[in-house]
Amino acid sequence: MHSTESPHAPYDDLLKKIGRNLLLFQQAEHLIKRLLTLKSLSIQRRENQEEIEERLEKFAQMSLGQVVPLYLSEICPDDPALAEPVAVLDSIRQSSGNRSSVHFRIRFGGNPEERKQSLAALIRQRNEFVHQLLPKIDPGSVTSCAAMASEMEDVRQAILPEILRLQQDLKLTRDALDAMLDFIESPVGNVDLQLPEIQQSPLIRNLAEIAARSTAPGAWTLLSDATRQVQDIPQSQIRTHHLQFNLKSLSELLKASRMFQVHFEPNERGGHNTFYRLKSHTPKSHQKDSVDG
Repeated sequence: MHSTESPHAPYDDLLKKIGRNLLLFQQAEHLIKRLLTLKSLSIQRRENQEEIEERLEKFAQMSLGQVVPLYLSEICPDDPALAEPVAVLDSIRQSSGNRSSVHFRIRFGGNPEERKQSLAALIRQRNEFVHQLLPKIDPGSVTSCAAMASEMEDVRQAILPEILRLQQDLKLTRDALDAMLDFIESPVGNVDLQLPEIQQSPLIRNLAEIAARSTAPGAWTLLSDATRQVQDIPQSQIRTHHLQFNLKSLSELLKASRMFQVHFEPNERGGHNTFYRLKSHTPKSHQKDSVDG
């Protein structure tokens, strides 16, 4: 009985496996580049897609052998072994215009050295695949094609675990990023994000200097009196200064700075007068009657 299999079938099968592995190497490279893109973000409420694309373009010009060392040094530095991998938010650095630079890193689960070796093997396999595969192929030899097809299957089995780990790294990073963005958009997170800018604002610095000079009982200073003493900021700007931080009032701005205690007393007009004092200058005998900022 004659076989109906094409004489070119072994070679065609080999070409399919070569193509499949090429796509897997590209997938691994893409995942690493995506993680490097997310490593440092400048955020204003939501991801700036244009900035993301600019970083993607930068890494798109780099080879797998170039991006893996960056991935290990910038995202995955040496750490003690962990049972499970985790994404760590290293820092949020405040910059101008209510924007922040956010830094992530992935901490490996298991032995970090083993992961480094695995990524090194990925680079080596990719280089051998691209630069040394063609001379090994004999399209007219069934035995050669079968042997190479078996080798391609071994390469596939070696690539897949690393791709799965990179996919997990990307998911961890995106989950951490989503949680961080949710926090930034919350009232508490919004204040935390702006804290350095609030504390360094000219008005807060002026009010702190005025409070430091207070000789009033309990070191309490009437806020309306203090704002009239501010010389280098127009009164119209003082009245609306809190709005640039999305806060409802000047007293809320004082609290958000975490530098002051704020106290309210009813007045004859049916409203209240606002008093404040520096936390660092709070007399012990008056601590109980204050409201923390």
